[in-house]
Amino acid sequence: MKKQHLLKVLVGLLLLNLAGACCAWLFREEVEYIGTLFIERYGLWGIALGTLICDTSPLPLTNEPLALISLGAGIPFWTLIATMSCASHSAAPIGYTCGYVLGRQPWITNWLQKKYPEAMDNGKKYATRAVVLGALLPIPYALTTWSAGMMKANFWHICWAGSLRWIKNLIAVGALAGGWMMGQS
Repeated sequence: MKKQHLLKVLVGLLLLNLAGACCAWLFREEVEYIGTLFIERYGLWGIALGTLICDTSPLPLTNEPLALISLGAGIPFWTLIATMSCASHSAAPIGYTCGYVLGRQPWITNWLQKKYPEAMDNGKKYATRAVVLGALLPIPYALTTWSAGMMKANFWHICWAGSLRWIKNLIAVGALAGGWMMGQS
């Protein structure tokens, strides 16, 4: 990884840490109130479903706000990590399947062949790498899994690449939780 990419990742983690601290310092009562309402109504299943929606949506969504309100509701860190990571990991086969179904539509394959003739060959070759990057970095994860399905990449390799979401969630939610704890002091 180049120094400039590493610097961007570190700045992103610092910003997550600062966001957690600012929310705890400025909006602690509001976040705790919303988090408590959410958890009372939907529980851990709500966190899991929200994370799954964020990580399978072709629109770029982020699940850090779910983590923040969960922290505000007092959900233990490791419970939150396990819940969000299981849902995130499940997003890989679901996104792959959505992309696979979409990729079987004649109109989309004809359009891709006309517009990007080498995309199908090169896409299949690099699909697993793209999902690895999507799983670890703050880039649209769902787009990588859907694309892998459209390219008919190896399903099991994509599932394995999705397991790296555990690392991303641990780091990102850890930065947010650290900021949340700092902002409360």
